Amino acid sequence: MAAEAIGGVTGGRSGPLLSVLVLLVLRWMPAQPSSCDGICGRRPLAVRHNQLRLVGGTNALPGTWPWQVSIQLRTRWGDYMHMCGGALISSHWVVSAAHCLGKPKERYKLVLGCNRVLRPGPDAQHRFVKRLVKHGHVHNTLKTRGTILNDIALVELSEPVACTDYVQPACLPDSRVALSALTDCYISGWGNTNPQNDRYPDILQEGKVDFLPRRNCSKLWNRPLPAMNLCARLERGGTGTCQGDSGGPIQCREERSERYWVLGVLSWGPLACGATRQPSVFISLQYFRDWIQQQTKEEDLSTPVRLPVFARVSTPARRTPPPTTKPSRPASWLSPPMWARPTALYSWISPGRFPPPQWRSWSPPRPKTTRWYPRTRPHGWSRHTHRPMSWFHLGYPLQP
Repeated sequence: MAAEAIGGVTGGRSGPLLSVLVLLVLRWMPAQPSSCDGICGRRPLAVRHNQLRLVGGTNALPGTWPWQVSIQLRTRWGDYMHMCGGALISSHWVVSAAHCLGKPKERYKLVLGCNRVLRPGPDAQHRFVKRLVKHGHVHNTLKTRGTILNDIALVELSEPVACTDYVQPACLPDSRVALSALTDCYISGWGNTNPQNDRYPDILQEGKVDFLPRRNCSKLWNRPLPAMNLCARLERGGTGTCQGDSGGPIQCREERSERYWVLGVLSWGPLACGATRQPSVFISLQYFRDWIQQQTKEEDLSTPVRLPVFARVSTPARRTPPPTTKPSRPASWLSPPMWARPTALYSWISPGRFPPPQWRSWSPPRPKTTRWYPRTRPHGWSRHTHRPMSWFHLGYPLQP
Protein backbone atom coordinates (compact mmCIF):
# COMPACT_ATOMS: atom_id res chain seq x y z
CA MET A 1 0.00 0.00 0.00
CA ALA A 2 2.75 2.40 0.91
CA ALA A 3 4.55 1.60 -2.30
CA GLU A 4 1.38 2.14 -4.30
CA ALA A 5 0.73 5.47 -2.57
CA ILE A 6 4.20 6.69 -3.29
CA GLY A 7 3.99 5.51 -6.85
CA GLY A 8 0.68 7.24 -7.32
CA VAL A 9 1.96 10.54 -6.00
CA THR A 10 5.16 10.52 -8.01
CA GLY A 11 3.45 9.30 -11.11
CA GLY A 12 0.75 11.92 -11.00
CA ARG A 13 3.05 14.85 -10.27
CA SER A 14 6.21 13.80 -12.08
CA GLY A 15 5.92 16.55 -14.68
CA PRO A 16 5.62 19.59 -12.36
CA LEU A 17 8.06 18.19 -9.80
CA LEU A 18 10.73 17.57 -12.42
CA SER A 19 10.29 21.05 -13.86
CA VAL A 20 10.69 22.67 -10.45
CA LEU A 21 13.71 20.49 -9.67
CA VAL A 22 15.40 21.39 -12.97
CA LEU A 23 14.79 25.10 -12.37
CA LEU A 24 16.28 24.89 -8.88
CA VAL A 25 19.34 23.04 -10.13
CA LEU A 26 19.92 25.53 -12.94
CA ARG A 27 19.42 28.45 -10.55
CA TRP A 28 22.11 27.31 -8.14
CA MET A 29 24.56 25.90 -10.64
CA PRO A 30 27.70 28.10 -10.86
CA ALA A 31 28.09 29.83 -14.18
CA GLN A 32 30.69 28.22 -16.40
CA PRO A 33 33.34 30.82 -17.28
CA SER A 34 34.05 31.37 -20.95
CA SER A 35 37.40 30.04 -22.14
CA CYS A 36 37.98 33.48 -23.71
CA ASP A 37 38.26 34.94 -20.20
CA GLY A 38 41.49 33.10 -19.52
CA ILE A 39 45.07 33.97 -20.30
CA CYS A 40 45.73 35.32 -23.76
CA GLY A 41 48.18 33.86 -26.25
CA ARG A 42 47.38 30.25 -25.45
CA ARG A 43 47.93 27.49 -28.01
CA PRO A 44 46.23 24.39 -26.54
CA LEU A 45 47.19 22.13 -29.44
CA ALA A 46 50.72 23.43 -29.93
CA VAL A 47 52.13 21.22 -27.17
CA ARG A 48 51.65 18.30 -29.54
CA HIS A 49 53.67 20.01 -32.24
CA ASN A 50 57.41 20.04 -32.73
CA GLN A 51 58.56 23.32 -31.19
CA LEU A 52 62.10 23.11 -32.56
CA ARG A 53 61.41 22.83 -36.25
CA LEU A 54 62.32 25.69 -38.54
CA VAL A 55 59.67 26.65 -41.02
CA GLY A 56 59.72 28.93 -44.02
CA GLY A 57 56.61 29.01 -46.14
CA THR A 58 55.48 25.55 -45.00
CA ASN A 59 52.08 24.17 -44.04
CA ALA A 60 51.04 25.01 -40.49
CA LEU A 61 49.48 22.32 -38.33
CA PRO A 62 45.86 22.79 -37.19
CA GLY A 63 45.61 24.91 -34.06
CA THR A 64 49.15 26.27 -34.31
CA TRP A 65 47.99 29.90 -34.50
CA PRO A 66 44.48 29.94 -32.97
CA TRP A 67 44.11 33.73 -33.31
CA GLN A 68 44.66 33.64 -37.09
CA VAL A 69 41.69 35.02 -39.04
CA SER A 70 40.83 34.72 -42.73
CA ILE A 71 39.10 37.88 -43.99
CA GLN A 72 37.07 36.95 -47.06
CA LEU A 73 35.30 39.09 -49.65
CA ARG A 74 32.03 38.20 -51.37
CA THR A 75 32.45 37.99 -55.12
CA ARG A 76 29.93 38.86 -57.82
CA TRP A 77 28.93 35.18 -57.92
CA GLY A 78 27.93 35.18 -54.26
CA ASP A 79 30.73 33.04 -52.87
CA TYR A 80 33.57 34.17 -50.60
CA MET A 81 37.30 34.13 -51.29
CA HIS A 82 40.23 34.82 -48.99
CA MET A 83 41.62 38.32 -49.31
CA CYS A 84 43.59 39.26 -46.15
CA GLY A 85 44.55 38.02 -42.73
CA GLY A 86 43.82 39.28 -39.24
CA ALA A 87 44.31 38.49 -35.56
CA LEU A 88 41.68 37.85 -32.89
CA ILE A 89 42.35 40.12 -29.89
CA SER A 90 39.18 39.43 -27.86
CA SER A 91 36.02 37.37 -28.17
CA HIS A 92 34.48 39.91 -30.57
CA TRP A 93 37.30 42.05 -32.01
CA VAL A 94 39.79 41.40 -34.82
CA VAL A 95 42.71 43.63 -35.83
CA SER A 96 43.98 43.85 -39.41
CA ALA A 97 45.46 46.30 -41.92
CA ALA A 98 43.28 49.22 -42.99
CA HIS A 99 44.07 48.84 -46.70
CA CYS A 100 42.48 45.37 -46.60
CA LEU A 101 39.04 46.74 -45.71
CA GLY A 102 38.12 49.24 -48.40
CA LYS A 103 34.77 47.70 -49.35
CA PRO A 104 31.38 48.00 -47.58
CA LYS A 105 31.25 45.92 -44.41
CA GLU A 106 28.35 43.83 -45.76
CA ARG A 107 30.69 42.20 -48.27
CA TYR A 108 33.09 40.72 -45.71
CA LYS A 109 33.08 37.45 -43.83
CA LEU A 110 35.62 36.33 -41.23
CA VAL A 111 36.55 32.69 -40.67
CA LEU A 112 38.29 31.67 -37.43
CA GLY A 113 39.64 28.35 -36.21
CA CYS A 114 40.32 26.99 -39.68
CA ASN A 115 43.52 25.61 -41.14
CA ARG A 116 42.14 25.31 -44.66
CA VAL A 117 40.13 28.10 -46.27
CA LEU A 118 38.55 25.96 -49.00
CA ARG A 119 37.41 23.29 -46.55
CA PRO A 120 37.33 24.96 -43.12
CA GLY A 121 35.99 21.93 -41.27
CA PRO A 122 33.66 21.59 -38.26
CA ASP A 123 35.95 23.52 -35.88
CA ALA A 124 35.79 26.72 -37.93
CA GLN A 125 33.60 29.62 -36.85
CA HIS A 126 32.10 32.07 -39.34
CA ARG A 127 31.30 35.66 -38.43
CA PHE A 128 30.21 38.79 -40.26
CA VAL A 129 31.09 42.42 -39.63
CA LYS A 130 29.04 44.34 -37.10
CA ARG A 131 31.23 47.43 -37.12
CA LEU A 132 34.33 48.43 -39.03
CA VAL A 133 36.73 50.93 -37.43
CA LYS A 134 39.61 52.23 -39.54
CA HIS A 135 42.19 54.69 -38.32
CA GLY A 136 41.17 58.20 -39.25
CA HIS A 137 44.56 59.18 -40.68
CA VAL A 138 45.48 56.36 -43.06
CA HIS A 139 47.81 57.78 -45.71
CA ASN A 140 49.64 55.86 -48.42
CA THR A 141 53.01 57.40 -49.27
CA LEU A 142 54.63 54.36 -50.88
CA LYS A 143 54.95 56.04 -54.27
CA THR A 144 56.91 58.92 -52.73
CA ARG A 145 59.42 56.75 -50.85
CA GLY A 146 57.30 56.55 -47.75
CA THR A 147 55.10 53.98 -46.05
CA ILE A 148 51.39 53.42 -45.35
CA LEU A 149 50.82 55.60 -42.32
CA ASN A 150 48.36 54.37 -39.65
CA ASP A 151 47.53 51.26 -41.69
CA ILE A 152 45.39 49.64 -38.99
CA ALA A 153 41.72 48.69 -38.67
CA LEU A 154 39.47 46.93 -36.17
CA VAL A 155 36.55 44.64 -36.97
CA GLU A 156 33.77 44.06 -34.46
CA LEU A 157 32.27 40.64 -35.05
CA SER A 158 28.56 40.07 -35.54
CA GLU A 159 28.60 37.83 -32.46
CA PRO A 160 31.34 36.76 -30.03
CA VAL A 161 33.36 33.68 -30.85
CA ALA A 162 33.40 30.58 -28.67
CA CYS A 163 36.98 30.00 -27.62
CA THR A 164 38.13 26.44 -28.26
CA ASP A 165 41.40 24.64 -28.90
CA TYR A 166 41.32 26.18 -32.38
CA VAL A 167 40.15 29.70 -31.46
CA GLN A 168 41.99 31.79 -28.86
CA PRO A 169 42.64 35.55 -28.46
CA ALA A 170 46.14 36.90 -28.92
CA CYS A 171 48.17 38.91 -26.43
CA LEU A 172 48.77 42.56 -27.31
CA PRO A 173 51.98 44.14 -26.00
CA ASP A 174 51.87 47.36 -24.03
CA SER A 175 54.72 49.79 -23.39
CA ARG A 176 56.20 47.58 -20.67
CA VAL A 177 56.96 44.66 -22.97
CA ALA A 178 60.55 44.63 -24.24
CA LEU A 179 60.73 43.17 -27.74
CA SER A 180 64.28 42.03 -27.04
CA ALA A 181 62.91 39.55 -24.49
CA LEU A 182 60.80 37.78 -27.14
CA THR A 183 62.13 34.91 -29.24
CA ASP A 184 61.01 32.54 -32.00
CA CYS A 185 59.03 34.94 -34.18
CA TYR A 186 56.72 33.65 -36.91
CA ILE A 187 54.42 35.03 -39.57
CA SER A 188 51.37 33.18 -40.85
CA GLY A 189 48.81 33.57 -43.59
CA TRP A 190 47.19 32.25 -46.74
CA GLY A 191 49.11 34.56 -49.06
CA ASN A 192 50.24 33.63 -52.53
CA THR A 193 53.13 31.15 -52.51
CA ASN A 194 53.82 31.40 -56.24
CA PRO A 195 54.05 34.93 -57.71
CA GLN A 196 53.56 33.47 -61.20
CA ASN A 197 49.87 32.66 -60.58
CA ASP A 198 46.92 34.15 -58.74
CA ARG A 199 46.04 31.14 -56.59
CA TYR A 200 46.14 31.27 -52.84
CA PRO A 201 47.10 28.14 -50.87
CA ASP A 202 44.36 26.17 -49.20
CA ILE A 203 46.44 25.36 -46.08
CA LEU A 204 47.69 28.04 -43.70
CA GLN A 205 51.37 28.84 -44.25
CA GLU A 206 53.91 29.83 -41.59
CA GLY A 207 57.47 31.07 -41.64
CA LYS A 208 60.10 31.90 -39.06
CA VAL A 209 61.39 35.47 -39.25
CA ASP A 210 64.03 37.72 -37.73
CA PHE A 211 63.39 41.29 -36.67
CA LEU A 212 65.50 44.03 -38.18
CA PRO A 213 66.31 47.33 -36.49
CA ARG A 214 64.29 50.10 -38.08
CA ARG A 215 67.47 51.91 -39.10
CA ASN A 216 68.70 48.89 -41.06
CA CYS A 217 65.28 48.41 -42.60
CA SER A 218 65.17 52.03 -43.75
CA LYS A 219 68.53 51.59 -45.47
CA LEU A 220 67.40 48.45 -47.27
CA TRP A 221 64.25 50.19 -48.47
CA ASN A 222 66.00 53.52 -49.03
CA ARG A 223 63.20 55.39 -47.29
CA PRO A 224 62.50 56.60 -43.74
CA LEU A 225 60.24 54.44 -41.60
CA PRO A 226 58.37 55.84 -38.56
CA ALA A 227 58.13 54.26 -35.12
CA MET A 228 54.74 52.78 -36.00
CA ASN A 229 56.48 50.26 -38.29
CA LEU A 230 58.27 47.00 -37.53
CA CYS A 231 60.50 45.16 -40.00
CA ALA A 232 61.14 41.45 -40.30
CA ARG A 233 62.27 38.99 -42.95
CA LEU A 234 62.34 35.24 -43.17
CA GLU A 235 65.43 33.30 -42.30
CA ARG A 236 67.74 32.35 -45.12
CA GLY A 237 66.15 29.85 -47.46
CA GLY A 238 62.55 30.78 -46.67
CA THR A 239 59.93 32.30 -48.87
CA GLY A 240 58.56 35.80 -48.38
CA THR A 241 55.28 37.57 -47.79
CA CYS A 242 53.01 38.12 -50.74
CA GLN A 243 49.51 39.17 -51.75
CA GLY A 244 46.96 37.73 -49.36
CA ASP A 245 49.26 37.90 -46.34
CA SER A 246 48.35 41.54 -45.63
CA GLY A 247 46.81 42.11 -42.22
CA GLY A 248 48.17 38.81 -40.94
CA PRO A 249 49.95 38.61 -37.59
CA ILE A 250 53.59 38.41 -36.63
CA GLN A 251 53.88 36.58 -33.32
CA CYS A 252 56.81 36.01 -30.95
CA ARG A 253 57.25 33.66 -28.01
CA GLU A 254 57.98 34.87 -24.51
CA GLU A 255 61.48 33.73 -23.55
CA ARG A 256 60.43 31.56 -20.60
CA SER A 257 56.92 30.65 -21.66
CA GLU A 258 55.11 28.83 -24.45
CA ARG A 259 52.71 31.70 -25.03
CA TYR A 260 52.97 34.23 -27.80
CA TRP A 261 52.56 37.97 -28.28
CA VAL A 262 51.17 39.35 -31.54
CA LEU A 263 53.44 42.32 -32.19
CA GLY A 264 52.04 43.57 -35.47
CA VAL A 265 50.06 42.99 -38.65
CA LEU A 266 51.54 42.95 -42.14
CA SER A 267 51.24 46.26 -44.00
CA TRP A 268 53.40 45.99 -47.13
CA GLY A 269 56.43 44.24 -48.58
CA PRO A 270 58.51 43.69 -51.72
CA LEU A 271 56.78 43.49 -55.06
CA ALA A 272 58.97 40.49 -55.89
CA CYS A 273 57.40 38.02 -53.48
CA GLY A 274 60.04 35.88 -51.84
CA ALA A 275 62.80 38.49 -52.00
CA THR A 276 64.66 37.39 -48.91
CA ARG A 277 66.85 40.49 -48.77
CA GLN A 278 63.90 42.88 -48.71
CA PRO A 279 62.12 42.86 -45.34
CA SER A 280 58.38 43.01 -44.85
CA VAL A 281 56.94 46.01 -43.02
CA PHE A 282 54.39 45.58 -40.23
CA ILE A 283 52.18 47.93 -38.23
CA SER A 284 53.22 47.84 -34.57
CA LEU A 285 50.34 46.91 -32.27
CA GLN A 286 52.40 48.09 -29.33
CA TYR A 287 52.47 51.56 -30.90
CA PHE A 288 48.68 51.54 -31.45
CA ARG A 289 47.68 49.76 -28.24
CA ASP A 290 46.11 52.85 -26.66
CA TRP A 291 44.13 53.52 -29.85
CA ILE A 292 42.93 49.91 -29.92
CA GLN A 293 41.82 50.04 -26.30
CA GLN A 294 40.06 53.36 -26.87
CA GLN A 295 38.14 52.05 -29.89
CA THR A 296 37.19 48.67 -28.46
CA LYS A 297 36.54 49.83 -24.88
CA GLU A 298 38.19 46.59 -23.80
CA GLU A 299 39.76 46.84 -20.35
CA ASP A 300 41.35 43.40 -20.42
CA LEU A 301 43.66 43.93 -23.39
CA SER A 302 47.19 43.20 -22.23
CA THR A 303 46.41 43.79 -18.56
CA PRO A 304 48.47 42.01 -15.89
CA VAL A 305 45.86 39.27 -15.44
CA ARG A 306 46.17 38.39 -19.13
CA LEU A 307 49.94 38.47 -19.42
CA PRO A 308 51.62 35.22 -20.42
CA VAL A 309 53.06 33.15 -17.63
CA PHE A 310 56.60 34.23 -16.67
CA ALA A 311 56.26 37.32 -18.86
CA ARG A 312 59.08 39.80 -18.27
CA VAL A 313 57.56 43.24 -18.62
CA SER A 314 59.65 45.16 -16.13
CA THR A 315 62.28 47.67 -17.13
CA PRO A 316 65.34 46.09 -18.75
CA ALA A 317 68.12 45.17 -16.37
CA ARG A 318 71.18 47.40 -16.32
CA ARG A 319 73.93 46.08 -18.53
CA THR A 320 77.08 44.98 -16.76
CA PRO A 321 80.46 44.22 -18.32
CA PRO A 322 81.03 40.50 -18.81
CA PRO A 323 83.39 38.82 -16.34
CA THR A 324 86.76 37.64 -17.53
CA THR A 325 86.11 34.00 -16.66
CA LYS A 326 83.15 31.74 -17.17
CA PRO A 327 81.52 30.25 -14.02
CA SER A 328 82.94 26.81 -13.36
CA ARG A 329 79.80 25.24 -11.95
CA PRO A 330 76.68 27.27 -12.75
CA ALA A 331 73.50 26.44 -10.93
CA SER A 332 71.32 23.89 -12.69
CA TRP A 333 68.37 26.26 -12.93
CA LEU A 334 70.55 28.69 -14.88
CA SER A 335 71.27 26.23 -17.68
CA PRO A 336 70.12 27.44 -21.11
CA PRO A 337 66.83 25.98 -22.34
CA MET A 338 66.99 23.05 -24.73
CA TRP A 339 66.27 25.16 -27.81
CA ALA A 340 69.29 27.36 -27.03
CA ARG A 341 71.82 24.54 -26.67
CA PRO A 342 74.12 23.71 -29.60
CA THR A 343 73.12 20.07 -29.77
CA ALA A 344 72.78 17.64 -32.63
CA LEU A 345 69.36 19.10 -33.37
CA TYR A 346 71.16 21.88 -35.20
CA SER A 347 73.13 19.61 -37.50
CA TRP A 348 71.34 21.16 -40.48
CA ILE A 349 73.14 24.46 -39.91
CA SER A 350 75.84 24.85 -42.53
CA PRO A 351 79.35 25.73 -41.30
CA GLY A 352 80.08 29.41 -41.34
CA ARG A 353 76.43 30.40 -41.37
CA PHE A 354 76.61 31.92 -37.93
CA PRO A 355 79.57 33.56 -36.14
CA PRO A 356 81.20 31.73 -33.23
CA PRO A 357 79.15 31.90 -30.02
CA GLN A 358 80.01 34.72 -27.68
CA TRP A 359 79.22 34.86 -24.00
CA ARG A 360 77.44 37.74 -22.41
CA SER A 361 75.93 38.26 -18.98
CA TRP A 362 72.31 38.50 -18.00
CA SER A 363 70.89 39.41 -14.61
CA PRO A 364 68.45 36.68 -13.44
CA PRO A 365 65.81 37.21 -10.77
CA ARG A 366 68.08 35.78 -8.04
CA PRO A 367 70.86 37.99 -6.67
CA LYS A 368 74.54 37.45 -7.30
CA THR A 369 74.07 34.99 -10.14
CA THR A 370 74.93 35.09 -13.82
CA ARG A 371 73.26 33.30 -16.71
CA TRP A 372 75.33 32.31 -19.70
CA TYR A 373 74.02 31.52 -23.17
CA PRO A 374 75.50 31.67 -26.66
CA ARG A 375 74.61 34.59 -28.89
CA THR A 376 74.22 33.42 -32.46
CA ARG A 377 72.67 36.46 -34.13
CA PRO A 378 74.92 37.98 -36.82
CA HIS A 379 76.66 41.23 -35.92
CA GLY A 380 75.31 43.14 -38.89
CA TRP A 381 73.81 42.96 -42.31
CA SER A 382 75.74 42.98 -45.54
CA ARG A 383 75.32 45.94 -47.89
CA HIS A 384 72.68 45.33 -50.54
CA THR A 385 71.69 47.79 -53.22
CA HIS A 386 68.15 47.36 -54.51
CA ARG A 387 65.66 49.75 -55.98
CA PRO A 388 62.67 49.35 -53.67
CA MET A 389 59.43 48.13 -55.17
CA SER A 390 56.39 47.72 -53.02
CA TRP A 391 52.89 46.36 -53.08
CA PHE A 392 49.90 46.58 -50.89
CA HIS A 393 46.69 44.60 -51.10
CA LEU A 394 43.67 46.28 -52.66
CA GLY A 395 41.45 43.26 -53.10
CA TYR A 396 43.77 41.46 -55.53
CA PRO A 397 42.97 39.21 -57.28
CA LEU A 398 39.27 39.81 -56.64
CA GLN A 399 37.78 42.50 -58.84
CA PRO A 400 34.08 42.78 -58.05
